[in-house]
Amino acid sequence: MQKALQFHQAGRRQEAEALYRQVLGQQPNHAAALHFLGLLLHQTGRSEEGLDLIEQSVTLQPENADFLNNMGTVMRDLGRVAAAIDFFRGAVDIRPDQLAARDNLGSSLTQLGQFDAAEEIYRGTIGRNPFHVRARIGLAETLQEAGRLDEAIKLFREALSIRPKDAELLYGLGVAMMEKGKLDEAADLARQALAIAPNMAKAWLLLTQVKRQTERDKELAGMEAEHAKAPKGSLARMQLSFGLGKVNDDLKDYGRAFDYFAEGNAIRRKAIAYDPARTRGEFEAMKAAFDTAFFEKHRPSDISDDTPIFVVGMPRSGT
Repeated sequence: MQKALQFHQAGRRQEAEALYRQVLGQQPNHAAALHFLGLLLHQTGRSEEGLDLIEQSVTLQPENADFLNNMGTVMRDLGRVAAAIDFFRGAVDIRPDQLAARDNLGSSLTQLGQFDAAEEIYRGTIGRNPFHVRARIGLAETLQEAGRLDEAIKLFREALSIRPKDAELLYGLGVAMMEKGKLDEAADLARQALAIAPNMAKAWLLLTQVKRQTERDKELAGMEAEHAKAPKGSLARMQLSFGLGKVNDDLKDYGRAFDYFAEGNAIRRKAIAYDPARTRGEFEAMKAAFDTAFFEKHRPSDISDDTPIFVVGMPRSGT
């Protein structure tokens, strides 16, 4: 079993899978083998088969917080966010100090628009571990999603005072500054992040979003080099393709821009797996999150008239 885990961690997935199956051939109820084979299957695109094995491992060891956290992660990856939250909560209830489960719970609550609950989780994590920067990033992103942009910016700055060379923090603050309309500051933060992590594709994309390209400069050459190195079909390749598409559009090199946009869209399309049941689940989760009580609690104080406004849609308006 130990050898299988070593192969798995080293990325030697075929060998790891063979060893996991060998263990299960001898011990069909080996919880760890079931669990990690399930994770491996999920990682290799066989998620439903993997989920079944992970469920078996959780049934065998219902008090294993790591198993519950991983189960939640797979459920969330499959779009079953509301169900994932139950597993993350279970993991946190068993091990309140498990940072990964707390982070996952907070981000999932944010994803469903349950901002107050997410904030409570993140602040609890920070109270337990003030130097856990991931919780500060999560809280800042939650506040950002909730429209509390100034508070989010303050949190990013506080986290940067602890870890000033953290590329993720610099990027997060850059996105917040872009939303604030401070494009020059956002560009500077993106450049700082890239100085630390030159292959951070999303920081390259951010930079293209906040500046207008006027010439083929060193930054463009750097982005092209990272695009060439990024694995084909990867998220990084997609982000860099969209960034380079925008840059070439700025430069009026429309043919090249089209090619980059086409590549980015092709990668994005392959990542979309439409599932009607999943979509129905997402709608039900949104209905549960944004109920009457939610709108009563977040009612703008300056609106006194409940008369509905009828919006007439126009072509290409997005309505």
